[in-house]
Amino acid sequence: MHGRSSARKRHRGTGEDIKERLIAFLYAVIGQERPRRRSQPSPKSSHQQSHPERAPRPAAPVRQPLIVRREVSARRLLGFSAVLGGLAWLAWQIVGGPVLSSLARSNPDLALKLSSDQIRALDAIAARELANPDGSPDIAKDLAQRALRLSPFDQRPYFVLLEIAEKQKDVAVARGLMQFAGDKMWRNVPLQLTLLDRRLSEQHFDQALLHADAVLRVQPDYKDKLLPVLSAFLLNPQASASLQHFLGTAPPWREWFMQQLSQRLVKRSLLDPLYASLIKSPNPPKREEQHAYLERLIRDRQYSEASQEWLRTIAPDERPDGKFPYNRAFLFPLDGSPFNWRVIARNGAAIRIVPVDGGKKRELRAEFSGARVQPRVQQLMLLPPGKFIFKGEVEAEGLRAARGLWWRIYCADRPDDNLTHTDLVSSDRPWQPFADEFEVPANGCQAQWLQLEIPARILPEYEIEGQVSYRLLSIEPLKDTGISAIGVRP
Repeated sequence: MHGRSSARKRHRGTGEDIKERLIAFLYAVIGQERPRRRSQPSPKSSHQQSHPERAPRPAAPVRQPLIVRREVSARRLLGFSAVLGGLAWLAWQIVGGPVLSSLARSNPDLALKLSSDQIRALDAIAARELANPDGSPDIAKDLAQRALRLSPFDQRPYFVLLEIAEKQKDVAVARGLMQFAGDKMWRNVPLQLTLLDRRLSEQHFDQALLHADAVLRVQPDYKDKLLPVLSAFLLNPQASASLQHFLGTAPPWREWFMQQLSQRLVKRSLLDPLYASLIKSPNPPKREEQHAYLERLIRDRQYSEASQEWLRTIAPDERPDGKFPYNRAFLFPLDGSPFNWRVIARNGAAIRIVPVDGGKKRELRAEFSGARVQPRVQQLMLLPPGKFIFKGEVEAEGLRAARGLWWRIYCADRPDDNLTHTDLVSSDRPWQPFADEFEVPANGCQAQWLQLEIPARILPEYEIEGQVSYRLLSIEPLKDTGISAIGVRP
């Protein structure tokens, strides 16, 4: 305790000492003598009483200001004043800017009086003057031009000048302002949307697409808002031609746009010429864009057209040989096309093509973790009417399921009507062959789906664990059906 008390006294003493020195320095600078503290008069001592004739002490000399004592020159004094002025200017730059910016929003007139180069205040007063029915367009124009001279890339004055030009029917000035703003400020979404609307009203579709492209590049969240606008281009022949040309340049949002059109466009006839133009463009449709178009054709039951479009993009060494199913030996890559093997497997299932016999052969293998999954391996075929046999070999290892898996063939137009299905596979099974006969009817079955699936009736029956493999799949006619290529009869 004694040590702490001593430390507090030393600390207090140090603080008092600094305070006393600072006060003494200030009095020295101003050249005044510091008044002494008042104290109670003390009785004279016996020594003083015994010597009444003693001479008084000499008066203390008058203290001069520190600046005088130091003999500061005018040059130093000027330098000291410059430093103080610089500090004041720096403080104003740090504090004054935000203050004036805030003031420009609440009281632009006062902000402009305090600083004539307040751009925000100029913009606010110009917009207010233009919005006022009794306001002066000339004053608004002058204020907007002043703001542009201070900040040429400030977008707000352009709106004011553009509106003034349109009110005054100055077409040349308005067009020039829109051209400049569209070229130099393409990242400004509100400005680009305004220019998009103006270009559409003028039926300048090529330029309107440039503004739409700028918005979609900067703000992809505007896709849903601009989809109806861009889709409406298909209703006007001139606008549709502009859209076809622009999409041929492969803007980054083209894949999204083509997928949306394929899924949501009511009249597919409007989509067909657009897709055909992309095929001839320097940037033909990507695989995802083609698949979206194929899905739309299949949805509209245009199976033959979808097959021909798919065949157009197949490499020569991967073209069908007229036997079913396509890629039955799993030698070609799975491209996600409905006419190739399409695999749908989410968490809990892994379905892939596995090389065997040193890579000379391949088989389809599906592995399951025991979770509830709805795996599918499917392919769309164009079998002609007639009788066929579906054959292959299957192997299972530890396949535990309430029911199991099977292959099912059904008409694309009637998903609930099975043409055939294989026996259910579960538990353990060495490689075994299977074969099932079926008949494609003459009517109402233009295309057929071949699909590996779990025929579950309730959710728990989707729980599956283990492994199953397939190889040597084939569909052969029981009689000569004259099939030479997918979807084509000789």
